[in-house]
Amino acid sequence: MDGKTLAESGKMLLFYLTEVTNTGMELSSDRVIMKNLGKSPVLLRTGKLDLKLKLAPGKQYTLYPLRSDGFRREGIPLTTKDGITEIHLDTSKLQNGPSFYFELEGRKDWDFLHGLSSLFR
Repeated sequence: MDGKTLAESGKMLLFYLTEVTNTGMELSSDRVIMKNLGKSPVLLRTGKLDLKLKLAPGKQYTLYPLRSDGFRREGIPLTTKDGITEIHLDTSKLQNGPSFYFELEGRKDWDFLHGLSSLFR
């Protein structure tokens, strides 16, 4: 999202794609031909993901599930140990329902403090 490599980036967009279909959608047995497009609401298969990433050092990372319009939902703080940030995610247990795309943001402590100080100018 910021044009930097994964190791240097402060913002990344992650997709965790399971299966997404419309309600009532029908496919051929080989899942190649759509027989019925179906309708809303969209159905999303939940899943579990364990991921380890080597990211920029000295940052605190938070994973944000995104709404369908791209707005952030509840933040999930992540832990980093020995330069490896770990994501343990069960999309069935997200506070506001499952999502299949996420924003990963890394901030230095002073980034947060700088943001707060701008509120008082």
